Amino acid sequence: MEKDLISVIVPVYNIEKYLPRCIDSILDQTYKNWEAIFINDGSTDNSLKILEEYKKRDERIKIIDKKNAGSGAARNDGIETSKGKYIAFLDSDDWYEEDFLEKLYNNLIENSSDVSMCNPKMTYDNINKNKKINTYFFNEIELNKTPEKILGILAMPVVWNKLYKKDIIVKNRIKFPNYSFCEDVEFLYKTFLYANKVSKIEDDLYNYYQREDSETKKIKEESIEQVYKVIKNIENYVKENFIEKLEIFYQYKIQFLYSISQILLLRTNSDKRLKKLVNKNNNLMVKNIKLKKISKNKKILVYYTAIKLNKVLEISKIISLLRR
Repeated sequence: MEKDLISVIVPVYNIEKYLPRCIDSILDQTYKNWEAIFINDGSTDNSLKILEEYKKRDERIKIIDKKNAGSGAARNDGIETSKGKYIAFLDSDDWYEEDFLEKLYNNLIENSSDVSMCNPKMTYDNINKNKKINTYFFNEIELNKTPEKILGILAMPVVWNKLYKKDIIVKNRIKFPNYSFCEDVEFLYKTFLYANKVSKIEDDLYNYYQREDSETKKIKEESIEQVYKVIKNIENYVKENFIEKLEIFYQYKIQFLYSISQILLLRTNSDKRLKKLVNKNNNLMVKNIKLKKISKNKKILVYYTAIKLNKVLEISKIISLLRR
């Protein structure tokens, strides 16, 4: 009996150096019933040429060639074009382990889940720096019974280490915002509002490639503002459609702000104006959250305190030392 079709969606923009590795990782999958939809988002290098060469070799490869509109719009185009019952995402500088699709598919089917996921690992040109990302501490969660568990699922809010039932995305008209920063968060939070069950395997099956400039890239003011747009968009969505889950969202808002602020503050490169903007926006975002609503969750309470005191980096260092 043939297994279900999986659609792998890959936005592509000026990535000729890493694209073959990405494509080869799909071709090498032990799970064979897939289609790979590559959205060439206005590349000016040889990315499109590489895609066309691979398409000649394998008819499961599809190409959408369009003017540059951003990765969010590219992924939305991929979803609309996809024919699969299930959807997976892959960034064009990353790559799958060969059993990524097979293991996530089997996990999803065996557990009757709406989403299955695995651990990612950070990979570098210097393999001695490679490391596992131990962020998720669960095997199976029924969100319809324990909606607060969304905090753990979204401890690392990325779309690409997961396999999704396409129906959840399409029926609920969930789309990516067209931002260049944190666009995954809005898509994921909305998706998990509708998911009943999420299951996870412990295998490290997704290679999250760290380019040399990825850790030092300076954050722009536009990116800072996009973070808060995403949070506001989710909050409005929850208020309009899931008002009973608003208190849970407030906890996630604090968790996310604490986590993303560490990246923002580190990458402002001592720009006092940008640091001030991050702290100002953080405080505005938590201004109306009442302490009694979060006081039962000690971890969230610590994050809230760090934000209110503008001491996110300092407190994160203390927490890291205590965990050693």
